[in-house]
Amino acid sequence: MNKSIGISQLGQNSVNEDSILIDDELGLYIVADGVGGMTNGDIASSMACENIHQSILSGKSLSEAIMLCHELIQSYAKNNFSQNMATTIAAVFIKDNKYKLAWVGSSRVYLWDGNLKLLTRDDTFIESLLKYKIITLEQSKKYADKKVITQAVGMDSDHLYIHTNKGYLTDQQYLLLTTDGFHQNVDEKSIINTLKKHAGYSEISENLFFLASENEAKDDMSFIIVQGNKPTIDLGETCPDIIRSWD
Repeated sequence: MNKSIGISQLGQNSVNEDSILIDDELGLYIVADGVGGMTNGDIASSMACENIHQSILSGKSLSEAIMLCHELIQSYAKNNFSQNMATTIAAVFIKDNKYKLAWVGSSRVYLWDGNLKLLTRDDTFIESLLKYKIITLEQSKKYADKKVITQAVGMDSDHLYIHTNKGYLTDQQYLLLTTDGFHQNVDEKSIINTLKKHAGYSEISENLFFLASENEAKDDMSFIIVQGNKPTIDLGETCPDIIRSWD
């Protein structure tokens, strides 16, 4: 069984619109961030975690589970609030030591294997500019609207594109799932220093939380850290797609 720990912390909002789910026995881990500017973000993120969990238990894939959740949130919002509500999702499903991940929005998944590697690409306008090399990563930090997302689960649109990635996880590696309240408040250099300096998922979690709290995050902040449980991987398998990496 994998080892994990998660934290979800209220920012300067009246309610925490983030939700997390951890099921070590099943191997499922989810962070969800209710979309700001819409109503009932806390309900949307909570519904996402609960319904994706149930879908995986019933044998659905991550992509199938997220699409079903997307339709459910749209229907729920229409029937109960007559207003849109939506959430970002980053979900990881681990079986043996093989992981699959799926995401929509700006929540992220990082891999630590001695280097920090970003396995997800944000659904944001800024990330589109980065992808096509219209701006540099350094230039992107100056954009005031870098949190504006282009799609989310439950958002009223004709099409939802669910991104996926996969790889293998050893007991010397970690997956870090974060909502944007965390990764926009704690930079990658600080994450790397913490991972190099501390051992074990629990100690790492405590120190990552300390960093985020020290920086007085305005947004709700959530993360899950998962440590693999097997010493080796099948070297014949394809490595995950890496969006960015840091030494």
